Order: sequence, then C-alpha cells, then structure tokens
Amino acid sequence: MNFVASVLANDLEQTRIHLDAGADASEGLPWTTTVEMLELLLERGAKPEEAATLLEAAAREGQLEIAQLLLRHAPGLATEDRALMAADHPETERVIREVARGDDVDALVDSKSALRATRVRPTFGAPAPHKKTSTRFYFPSRPRMDLDEARARTLTEAIDLSEDDVVFAAASGVMIFGTKTRWVGNGEAILLDIPPLDWPYEHAVDEAGEHFFFAYGQRRLLGITRDGSVVVDEDLPGAGWGKAIVRLPGEPEGGHSYPARLCIAGHWLAAVSLERIHLVPFGPHAGLPMQWFTCQLGTCAVPLREGRAILVGARAGGALFGIDGDRVERLANVEPTLFEGTPSALHQQLRMALRVSGRGHNDPRSLNATVREGGSTIVARGVGGMDERTLFVPGLQVDSAELEASWPTRPEITDAWETPEGEIRVRVQPVGRDDVRAFRLNGVDELLDSAFAALELGSVEGFAVVASPIPRPYPPPHQSMGTLSYPEVGPAGYAFGHKVSRRPGKWNSYVVDAEGVHAFEPHWFSGVTYSGFHPREPRLVAGTAREVIEVDLATRTWEKRDVNAAVRGVAYVGAGLAVHAGAEVMILDSLHAKPRRVLKAPVSRNANMVSLHGATVLWIPVEDRSVLLALRGTELVVLGVLNIGATGKHESPEGEILALEKGAARLVGLDHAIAEAKPLEGDDLTVVSGPLLTQIDRST
Repeated sequence: MNFVASVLANDLEQTRIHLDAGADASEGLPWTTTVEMLELLLERGAKPEEAATLLEAAAREGQLEIAQLLLRHAPGLATEDRALMAADHPETERVIREVARGDDVDALVDSKSALRATRVRPTFGAPAPHKKTSTRFYFPSRPRMDLDEARARTLTEAIDLSEDDVVFAAASGVMIFGTKTRWVGNGEAILLDIPPLDWPYEHAVDEAGEHFFFAYGQRRLLGITRDGSVVVDEDLPGAGWGKAIVRLPGEPEGGHSYPARLCIAGHWLAAVSLERIHLVPFGPHAGLPMQWFTCQLGTCAVPLREGRAILVGARAGGALFGIDGDRVERLANVEPTLFEGTPSALHQQLRMALRVSGRGHNDPRSLNATVREGGSTIVARGVGGMDERTLFVPGLQVDSAELEASWPTRPEITDAWETPEGEIRVRVQPVGRDDVRAFRLNGVDELLDSAFAALELGSVEGFAVVASPIPRPYPPPHQSMGTLSYPEVGPAGYAFGHKVSRRPGKWNSYVVDAEGVHAFEPHWFSGVTYSGFHPREPRLVAGTAREVIEVDLATRTWEKRDVNAAVRGVAYVGAGLAVHAGAEVMILDSLHAKPRRVLKAPVSRNANMVSLHGATVLWIPVEDRSVLLALRGTELVVLGVLNIGATGKHESPEGEILALEKGAARLVGLDHAIAEAKPLEGDDLTVVSGPLLTQIDRST
C-alpha cells in the first residue's frame, strides 16, 4: 500500500512507516479523511497552507474539527467562497467565515443552543400535520382549531366542486384550488384573482381570512387581500431544480421547483425557500422592513406558542424565531446534533474519502461499504438510487454493523406541531430515507422570555440609549427593487442591492433609482458586504473581503481601494471615511488618502460599525462591547462605552436608529454629550475610558 493509499485508508501505522522512509507529509494532505490523520501529517511537517482542497472537502462535508485544525495552523485558507461551500453545515460555515473576517479560530465560541430535544414515539395521525399530497382535505398543524373534515364539507356544500378541485382547511374558512382559486369564509365565497398555481398548492391565510399568500415554486411570493390589493410581490432567490428525477403525486414530469414553505404568526409571514428565510410584515406591520436570513432548502415553517414563535426546518437543521409585536428575533439555530442518529464517525470518514477522491455526493441517499481482499469498496447513491459512485480503498477495514447503527445523512425537520398538553413535537427524517423519528422540543419558552425581557434605564449626564420601535424604511425609488436581494434605500432616494452571480460565493451589485434597476459600471462582484449611505449626498461606501469601494449612486460608477485585512465595517465620518479592517479602524479624509488616524479595535463578531448624527458619531464594535466616538471639529472625543452591540443602522425617514441584537434604539442628548465629551487619549479602543452605559431605556 503506497503512501497516498495509507492516508486515504486512515492507516496511521502504515502512514508513519512511509513518513519514516522519507515521504512528504504535504502530499498526503489532499487525501486526509480524519482529524487523527491530519494531526499526524502536521506533526511530521506538512505545510497546512497547501491544504486548500482539504479545507474545501471538509467544508462540503461539514467536517468541523478538520476545518478548525487546518485554520488553527493556516488561517489564510479561510475565504468567503470556502465558507459558502459549507452552506449545508452551519457550524462549519460559521467558523470558516469568521476566520476569513479576521477572527482567531480558538476565540470562536461554539453556538450551543438552549434548546433540548428528547426522543418520543412517533405518531402519524391527527393532531400531527399531514403532507400536502393529492388528498382532498388538508388540516393545519394547530390541534386546538375546531376545524375538521365535516366542517370543511359544510362550508363547501353550496359550492359546485369538480373532481379536479382540491380543498384545504384553514382557521377561518377553506381554500379551493382547481381551474380557479376560491376562498370560502365568513359566510361568503370570493374568487381570488391570482395567476394559476402548479401543484403543490403552498399557501397561507391569516386568522381573519383577510390576507392570502401563495408560493409559486422557487420563483415568486405573492400576497393579496380579500379585495385583491397586492401586499407582497417578491421574486424568490434560488433557481428551480430542473428536471424532476423523483416526483410527488401530481407533479409534472418535465421538471418542477421545490415549493417555498409558508406560515403566518401574528402579522408576520414566514416564507422559506431554497436559499432564504423571508420574514414579511403585513397588516398593521406593513410599513416595517422585510427581514432575511440564509438557509439551505426550507422543509417546513410552523407557528408555535399562539404566534409568539416560528420554527423553520431546513436542510441540515433549522432555526427558531421569536415574535413580539413588531420585533422578530432569531432565537437559536436548530442544529442536526440536537437529534439522535446523526452520521457516525465512520460515515463521516467514508464520505470524506469519496469527497477527496472526487466521487462525493452533495446529498448521499445511501452509503455502504463491502470488505474485500486488501481493502474495502465504498458505494454511495444519490436521489432515487441514481448516480452510483464507487471507490475501492486499499487497506481500508470497515465494520458494516457500525454503518447500520446510525443514519448516513444528516436529518432534517419535516414538520412540527403542539400537542393539546402544550408540548412541541418535531418530526425528523434523514435526507432521502423513510426513517422517521419524533422529538419533544424543550427550551422555547425560556428563549422567548430571555429575548424579550425588558431592560432598565441607562443614561449618563443627559445622554442615553433609548429603545425604539423598528422604523419604516425609505420608500423604494422603483417597484423593481423587489428583484434584488438584501436591498437598502438611502436618504438621497437611491437603493443598493444584489443578485446572485455566476461566480461561486459572489454577488453582482446594483443601484436602483426612479428609472429602475441598474448594474454597476463596471460590474462589482461582492461577497458579504458592509455598506453605509452618505447622510445627504447620493454616495455609498461599501466593503467586502479586502477591498473598499465608494459609489457615485447617480452615475453608478465606483472607485476601489485595497486594504491589508478583512473589511469588517465602513462608514462616512465628517467629510471622510472610516474603515474597520482586521483589528484596526482607519480614519481617512478620502478613499485614497493616507489614514489620518488608526485606532486599535479588535472586532466583535455580532456588531457592525455605523455612523450617526450627520456622520459625526461613530458606533464602533470592540470585542464584547461598543465604543461611541464623535468628531468635534477636527478631534475625536469619547461619548461612552456600551456593553450592547449594534448590528447595523435602520435607514429611515423617522431618523437614524440603531439595529441591535435585540430590537432597535435611538441615541438622545447627542449635542450636549458631544460638547461635554473628553478627547480620545491614545489610539487603543480596548482600554478607552468614558461614561459606561450598561443598559437601555425601554420605558419610553
């Protein structure tokens, strides 16, 4: 068995023999399948910076420990593109992304969820929800609703139903799909003027029967009121799946798009698509901004706790959101490790062997190994048993019983519901398998109470951070802004947003004005973007990776400046710019000027630098707190230090409002505070002295 084969087989003893005989440890890196083998190769002189292909394989397979070990020795391997390769594995993606942005891998704290899951016996009848197939009646997941098939038949008895009509029951009536889409409720039947929907009929109706939402595959999200007014019309990001290899009953043979999952909690719609979780406000909250969160392939969206929470299922886990009036907070990620039966260490090793040999599957539906003379043959199959990939590994010994003891793929949440006793139940299946397990989910109420707990007054000498409702955004300069991802509208009447690029992990950037949506000239390809509008002029500063650009929004042209570290924030300050790169904040008189001042500011991962008060105040995240500086004439002064991080700024006609991890806030008393503030002494913001603001006033 040669050196590469011994590494691929994870044969530590044989690998040591080859290394003792003079083998180059670096040549084994691309064929590494376990942490133990990687540790051995690094100990014997392997150059970790040559392990880019191994990091990419670990990203795609969610091999967190391999990724952490590599990045500990070679943090320069971390890039935004490689983080996106781990999109199906949130923890691995997070680690690669944060290291790419300048964090130390050993400083990253594992995001342990406060949620707990206990396995229970699966149940398949009511009140658990049913899959939307070709059955006549669909009953929602809320068991306390007094709605059953008999009542649905009563509501529709006066309707002339054809054999092709399908009826779905909701809290306040029934939805009928067929040649026409009709709603029956409140003693009347109305025809809904919407484009025809292909099967399956993904929709959501509010409890009053006033707002109706429809998902057109992965293409479009449409929301209307009873009178036909359009309240939501959004293009969904993410392409359809193309030709359907495996079809559900009623699906066309020529291809289909996996439908976005929909649910309503309060006056928020959750729409979960192939790439994104959309939280859309409507009714009394219609003026609030839509919120976005990334995900991979939404599998379900379920309201819980009488609309106080939404559980979203997605490939490789999910997320729990809390709702409190006009506030929506992401409370916790729902990791696959929360549920029993995640892939074994042997499964992970074999999947890595397939991946590093170029025979890996993104979604392996079956995985087995057969011991043969001199080694083992690994066989993996994809959707519907198609696309079989086989690899013989010399020297590999496999215990087939260990493979059968756990699922070969990560589980995904397929539905959730509440029992009459108030328990939250979650149904879980591994990708591509019929095995079903059910769990009781605990900890949701504690997370809700913690997220929306009131904080007391915090102010110093007339200067305070005061809680604020989430404000309405500036109106879109053109209705086509909805075709962009992550759009923002600035005070000068221009918007900025993105579309997915053909370059892996990149976005194309666009400007919106009164005439429509326009590409940058020339095109700018961005990754994770930090940006800030000028408070008065049609200008924008943005940053991604190790570059900063300044955009003339009126002409859609831009200039670029390269910096020496990963950009973590950009903002206008005074007549110039502030750039947070790595562990430093540079104060610049213009984009290409030499820094007028450089401040030491190790960044917090959960906060962004923003400017306020006509670009005279800077909110700078520094480790686990924030420092507020102001420009008084030509000198920097210290307004205060706050132990709560801002996640950005709400651009709004209602004024400059900070976006916080929990809610939003205004700064009040700024003019007085700036006049009385002491100059910033030194350039190290980790030891800055100033008024300590420890709480937020939520009483006003």
